[in-house]
Amino acid sequence: MNARYGIGTVLVALAVVFSAHGCGGVVTSFHLTVTTTGSSPINQLYVAGETDAGIQAFMPAVRPEKADAGLLRTSESVRVLLPDTLAGKRVFLRVVGLHDTTPVSLGTANAAVVKGQEIEVPVSLSPMPCPTGTRQNADTKLCICDKTTCANGCCKVNDAREAYCLNTPVAYCETDRCETTKGCSCGFGQCKAGQHCEGGACKCDEKLCDGCCSSLGNCVPRTGADGQSLLMCGGGGAKCEACGPTGGPCAMNGTCSGVSVSCPNTNGVTTHCKSGTHCEPLAFPRCGDDRTCVWCHPLRADRCDVRGQCVCGVNTTACVPSGGVEQVCNAGRCVPTP
Repeated sequence: MNARYGIGTVLVALAVVFSAHGCGGVVTSFHLTVTTTGSSPINQLYVAGETDAGIQAFMPAVRPEKADAGLLRTSESVRVLLPDTLAGKRVFLRVVGLHDTTPVSLGTANAAVVKGQEIEVPVSLSPMPCPTGTRQNADTKLCICDKTTCANGCCKVNDAREAYCLNTPVAYCETDRCETTKGCSCGFGQCKAGQHCEGGACKCDEKLCDGCCSSLGNCVPRTGADGQSLLMCGGGGAKCEACGPTGGPCAMNGTCSGVSVSCPNTNGVTTHCKSGTHCEPLAFPRCGDDRTCVWCHPLRADRCDVRGQCVCGVNTTACVPSGGVEQVCNAGRCVPTP
């Protein structure tokens, strides 16, 4: 008897079936063979995917919906039904193995969509590395944060399952988030807004400055009484620049009005963003496009997607509060803060 977990079908979007054998009738789809040899036992799979243009290919799904259906086998079949409109496009898949809702393994793959055909896609799950500033507990196999792993930062833990280290790797520090004993001090003082501590000195760059960095190393915000002007314009932590005699005033997005700049990209993937009158290379947490450079909150996102937007994992956006509870990006997914 085949073991199946029915999870419903969203028309022209997604249907995922866990089974040993395929279903009758060929439609535009992927047939994933997910193997977990060498990984921790799992009882759920999270499946998501996006095209090479950064467009969500189908609604991400966790199946079975509940984690109490027992452990999955070391090899499972996952069928993803796709809309015919994706034909000819390549879809990048991310499969996460969950144990009692905790991510423990990860596998990625990509394949081109062929209309009216089912494409075989093997996916091998490997143990998921713990986030920077944490380590894996040898007994529970869960990621934990302590003074050893997060010596220069502040540990935040929902419980042993949701541990992360502030200040690593972007030296991010907020007094209302970090314990005062860990502090936000740098050298003999404290850094100003938009600066971070590096080697005992306060520094302005793309890591924390949403505006531009002056010649004195200060972060000049886009707005406010001390905001940008015709002589100091920019975004995403780039160096402040003057808009010049041909440029208009500095716009709210940190670009010089009236100056047309076309920032380069590679095979449709955004690689640069506009700051002042020029283009800056994307370097997370600096993201953006040929309209403006933006700063990504290092606790709410972990990368720039192919469109240059701030996102967390395979999500199409950065993490946002849910139900009045702040969400942070941890190991590629949004989780509530303690």
